[in-house]
Amino acid sequence: MGEGLTRLFIQGGKQDSATLLAEEITKRAPAATWGWKRLGFQHIQGNRYEEGIRVFQTALRGSVRDADAWEGLASCYQSLGRWTAALKAYSRALELDAGRLYSRVQCGSIRLTLGDYAEALKDFERALVLDGSHPAALLGAAETLASSARTSTRLGALGSAGDELAAAAAHVLRCTAKQGNLVAAWKLLGDVLLLHHAVDPAGGHALLGSGPSSSTPAAPVGSAAARTEAWGRRIRAVQLARRAYCKALRLDPPQGAAWSDLAATYYHESQLRRAHPAFSQPPGCREELLGRAEGAVRAGLRLAPASPQLWTALGTVAVKGATREYALSRGLQLDPKFTPAWLALARLYTAAGTPGLADRCLAQARSQDPTVAGVWEAMAALAELSPTGQKDAADFYTHSMGLGAGAEGMLGFAQAAITEGRGLGGAVYAAARKVAELQPLNPCALNTLGLAAEAREDYRGAARAYQAALQLLPLVGADPGAATRHASTAQAGTGAGSGSAAAVPLAAGVRLNLSRVLVKAGRCEEAVALFGEMEYSAELDGQPAGWLGYGVARLATGDRAGAAYALQQGLACAGDGEAMAELVRAWVQLHSAEGRPGQALDLLRQQSAALAQHHASLATLRGLWLAVVAGAGAAGDFSLAAQACLTARSWAGAADAETAEFFAELDALLAASWQVKGEYGEAAARLSKAVHTCPWEVHLSASLGEAAVRASLRHAQAAHRLLSLTAVEFTTRRKAPDDSAHSVWGKTPLQAALETQSVALLARCASAARQQAQHQLSALARAIHTHPTHAINWYLPALVATQAAAGSGGVRDDYRRAGGWCRAAVTLAEARAPEQGGVRVQLGVCASECLLHSGDGPEAASQALSTAEAALDLASASRSAARGPAGPAAGRPDPADLAAAHCQVARCQWQQGDLLQAELAYRQALEAAQAAQPPLPHFPSVLGLAGLLAESGRLEEAVSLLQHAQQQLLGLASSDVAGWEELLLLRQAGMMSLLGELEGAKAAALAADDVAERRGQPMQGQGHLSKLLHGVICLQQAQQLTGPEGPGVAAALARAVGLHDSAVGRALLAQVESASQLRKKEERVAAHARQALHLAQRPVPSTLCSLLGDLTRSPTLHAKAVHAEPWREEAWARLGSSRAA
Repeated sequence: MGEGLTRLFIQGGKQDSATLLAEEITKRAPAATWGWKRLGFQHIQGNRYEEGIRVFQTALRGSVRDADAWEGLASCYQSLGRWTAALKAYSRALELDAGRLYSRVQCGSIRLTLGDYAEALKDFERALVLDGSHPAALLGAAETLASSARTSTRLGALGSAGDELAAAAAHVLRCTAKQGNLVAAWKLLGDVLLLHHAVDPAGGHALLGSGPSSSTPAAPVGSAAARTEAWGRRIRAVQLARRAYCKALRLDPPQGAAWSDLAATYYHESQLRRAHPAFSQPPGCREELLGRAEGAVRAGLRLAPASPQLWTALGTVAVKGATREYALSRGLQLDPKFTPAWLALARLYTAAGTPGLADRCLAQARSQDPTVAGVWEAMAALAELSPTGQKDAADFYTHSMGLGAGAEGMLGFAQAAITEGRGLGGAVYAAARKVAELQPLNPCALNTLGLAAEAREDYRGAARAYQAALQLLPLVGADPGAATRHASTAQAGTGAGSGSAAAVPLAAGVRLNLSRVLVKAGRCEEAVALFGEMEYSAELDGQPAGWLGYGVARLATGDRAGAAYALQQGLACAGDGEAMAELVRAWVQLHSAEGRPGQALDLLRQQSAALAQHHASLATLRGLWLAVVAGAGAAGDFSLAAQACLTARSWAGAADAETAEFFAELDALLAASWQVKGEYGEAAARLSKAVHTCPWEVHLSASLGEAAVRASLRHAQAAHRLLSLTAVEFTTRRKAPDDSAHSVWGKTPLQAALETQSVALLARCASAARQQAQHQLSALARAIHTHPTHAINWYLPALVATQAAAGSGGVRDDYRRAGGWCRAAVTLAEARAPEQGGVRVQLGVCASECLLHSGDGPEAASQALSTAEAALDLASASRSAARGPAGPAAGRPDPADLAAAHCQVARCQWQQGDLLQAELAYRQALEAAQAAQPPLPHFPSVLGLAGLLAESGRLEEAVSLLQHAQQQLLGLASSDVAGWEELLLLRQAGMMSLLGELEGAKAAALAADDVAERRGQPMQGQGHLSKLLHGVICLQQAQQLTGPEGPGVAAALARAVGLHDSAVGRALLAQVESASQLRKKEERVAAHARQALHLAQRPVPSTLCSLLGDLTRSPTLHAKAVHAEPWREEAWARLGSSRAA
């Protein structure tokens, strides 16, 4: 009855009476939950939210599962701005009643406020499942998508932003179809469409369609026509936004802010039409749009004359400068802390040429809100007006990037970074890419993208960007402000010597950039044609950098006379020492290419005085001397290289330019001349002197390591120690601007260091180097992040990962990871380096080996065979091509690659049990290896075939094969095959012992031990294998002796071999002592067993515990064997027998 009376009071409009009645009921009947709820809702109606929270909490104490009470409590929290508490309360109400539409919508609204757009959209979509035409849910979903689109636009994900805006427009249209008089819906539709001024509309947009009509052929993606079509759709979206705002104004005219929105559509359309002459027709349309924008804002000011936002809008869209200044000043009078007004006024003063007033306005804006990126962008634009403000401008642009810079900030940041030589950074390329997508009709943005791609050595992408910029340049010539951020960035040439050239128009700068990148991409004929056009149009006049590029292009096409002419023209117009130095460097390279390094030396002697007179830097002159010495060394003329080196030292003394780095570089270049002759030992000696002179230069250590490894693989461990992982990590993180000047025999220091370390690591013991291989993989992964398109950067980690997997003892996960590296490297090699057949063959072999050991069943074995056969097909095709009339080609597989592919096919077939086909493949591998010069046996195939023959019971044939391979090694003096010789001898010793030829087996084991000691470094982890094998043979010999002296002889022989420093050796000694008749043999057996356990790896292998347990009759050791491998039935049986005994 009380609840009904309260409802009657509410329906009669007597809210106070209803509240008094509810309070009285709660006093008289505190357990009446409905009374507390009714009182709580009355407090919400009266905006008494704190009291409402107390009342609803009291109601929930009486009935904690009351969804209405939870919803009321959440509403109070929400009204007070306590978003987290409100979200929890709404969520609790939905747990109790999932069909509560209001709670679902409010959850979405709160998450939208908190910026959790993904979860907010889910809430609104769940609400739409309950009621598909609910206005709040539709508009909430649309607003969430629009907010997410703003974030995507700021991050540069314009495709995602377009899709989100299309979905938002569809939601709003569903709402307007049901609620055509809802002002908020039309306002939101205008907001969504207006966002398309920065984003191309998606293809399936509900209002804008899918682009051009089906009768009109679609323009190629990325072409100027396609960009223009997308730009026209942006303009159409802004026009539709204006219609939506007009609809909202017709429904509710007295809205000052709505008039500001209407003015924004006119303003943005004017800016969009400015970007392309096709959209600027008829003449004067942009001025007319700005006039309408100004009229709309004035209409809003008549409704809300005290709005600082409207006055700021008028200061932005007004045509006359005086009107803009007055409007912005008026807005600041109304709100002195309004940052957008200070920023707009600073822009106005900057454009008017009054930097002092602009600086004061920016100081005010920065003091009000220093986190606005636009303030720092304006500060950078103001700093660029000063001849000495470029550094400050770069710093301001960099700071604005951290605050979420717009297109201007990102473009300025990218240009400043490229000018300072930091174009390789990922943030620079990302900024350039975002600007090019935000402003697809801006040639300056496309030119900057090309420069960023060029810095990353993506010459194809750079050429596409430059060509797109050239297509757009004729369209924006009438309005340079639409094409460039500001005039000073129009000179975009960043080639050698470009910094010294005078600023050139944007069109000429882009053509220079395109010509340069065509040369780098190997398209020299196109570059020469483009340079010829520029020469004919006199665009190269006064541009030494352009003439330099022209000369390089002609030299690349073989036109040395034309190259000389271009370089002469460049020297004639060079106005400073740096430009002249670059041209002299090109002359030096020209003489070196023609095989005249002596003339290069004479040229530098002649030009030294002129270069000093034009104030060329000492660093530049040092580089020229190094180039001369390098040219002499590349020609293999050591005497001339030494003469040039002495002349350079004399010049350094006279010019006071003596530095340790310079002298070390001279020694390194002399080492290169020895390297040309193949004298890697002499090269390593010279490089050792260079490293001693300048030990802090990593690239010298990289050169020394490479020379040492090339001289002999026995230096692999020393080379790996020299190139420590700390040095590799330092080189990976630090990209010096002059890395190209510090090349290591045609490679960057990072590439040389990583390659040398990887080769050294691959030549070392697999098990000992496993941990170092993991560190090496980390360094190689960072190199891939820096240069993701270099095939060698993927090839090396594939080999190192396979080596690490082999060193792990065949762990399946390691092989699976190595297989992933191999597959990625194969994919990139096929796409980026199809001509490098040898690399692709080796990767195929590694991938097949990883599949073979992955343990994924017969399917993996079959896939391994298929992969090996594909590598064999590639090797066979490339080898047959290499035998053609053109002769061997660079990058094509040699006979060793073909042998490796046959060997891998044989391993896979052997694994599947097809012994006949495996033997045939092994013999084909041996035949292929004989085609090498000099002919060498393919050692993996020899060892594999010997093992196959032994498994088939053909031990005599296997021993003969191994002996024949050893005979082929007698004439070779290289120490790099000593490791294979050791393996051959060990395998021969083992097979001869099986045949009963114990003396021959013992001789082979001793010979293997001598080879290992001579090498000083065991290969493939043999370590004590020769000694262990010798001990086993001695034991077999003793067991064949009759009489009591046999075991004693065996013990003496085993002790003479020296098996005391390994666990297996100690176990053998224990077995020998056990078989002897000596006194106290039990004590000796126990001592050897203890030492074997001490020397064994952890965990101790179960088989070793079982063997020692049998020898010592110890149940404890048998129990350890069971604990190590409880699945071994033999271990359990031995444990039972030892306990029974």
